[in-house]
Amino acid sequence: MSKRDSKDAEWDRLVAERGLQYETLTEQIISAFYRVYNQLGYGFLEAVYERAMMIELEQLDLKAVGQA
Repeated sequence: MSKRDSKDAEWDRLVAERGLQYETLTEQIISAFYRVYNQLGYGFLEAVYERAMMIELEQLDLKAVGQA
């Protein structure tokens, strides 16, 4: 294996590990969004959805910062 192939293999390994980490986090956030939307429906101000998302993410022990 050449030096370049070795670096490429290491890069692929890092991407695969990190990709899985972010894939799981992304699934949690999207699921939280759907729970909020299914509960509230449509028609509220953005601030209502934001607060509901913050509560939902808090329950998942995910740290998030709302808009100022």
